[in-house]
Amino acid sequence: VHGDTTVSTMSEEGPELIAARIAELEAQKRQQEESDRETERAMKKRVKDLRAEIAAIAGAENQVTALLAKCTELVRSNERLTARLDLSERNVSAITKQRDKLKMDMNGHAEARKRLEDLCPEL
Repeated sequence: VHGDTTVSTMSEEGPELIAARIAELEAQKRQQEESDRETERAMKKRVKDLRAEIAAIAGAENQVTALLAKCTELVRSNERLTARLDLSERNVSAITKQRDKLKMDMNGHAEARKRLEDLCPEL
């Protein structure tokens, strides 16, 4: 004996110890394989859950993209309508000035006519 050694080799062990060690290693292997299968199942479930989350996020992103496109379309439409409104306001202003000028011209003609009638009652 070489002193207190905790590590022994297979050749130093008897057949029963070797068989027990083999059985223990096989049991450890089965436990590890079962643990690996459980881990794989858990990973597959996690992947499935993550794919569902990604799909939900993608759906939400698509909705946001559609809403953003709609908002952009509305902003552009609003810009066009604002430009048309500005043009209409300028046109109304110009027409109002023309109307006021015509009223003044009509008043001037009416006054001139009255003066003419006053000067020449036979008209």
